[in-house]
Amino acid sequence: MWPFKKKMETPRVPPEPTDAMHAEAAKAPNGWVYVIDGNFGPNDAVPPQRIVGAWKVDASGKLTGEYQANHNYVRSDS
Repeated sequence: MWPFKKKMETPRVPPEPTDAMHAEAAKAPNGWVYVIDGNFGPNDAVPPQRIVGAWKVDASGKLTGEYQANHNYVRSDS
């Protein structure tokens, strides 16, 4: 299928939030915490296909439990 990478099925089960995700949520009230596939620095542009999905953050900086999968996600090892 050169030069295209195989699009992987969007994970059916959201990734379990980590302590780092909870810490990021505390810094982003009313925002989103993104799950990224790959190693990117804080100022790097993340290609949209490397975003696995995102967790919604409430006004107090807590994850709400709402998760949005990115249906355009492509695994980095594919």
